[in-house]
Amino acid sequence: MTPGFFDITNRIALITGSGRGLGAALAQAFSQAGARIVVVDKDAELAQVTRSRIVAKGGQAIAL
Repeated sequence: MTPGFFDITNRIALITGSGRGLGAALAQAFSQAGARIVVVDKDAELAQVTRSRIVAKGGQAIAL
């Protein structure tokens, strides 16, 4: 991604409710934009699924 308005390369994004739905989509989009992701969800298994998807695409993420 070229630097510009939405350049979040190497920033950390903490996204709550990112185990499913819109939160998961946002986490993946932010990761593709270069952010490192903290996946947060009350369902730890779903958080791990989102984290795994991000990592499989070359992103950096942890799940809480």
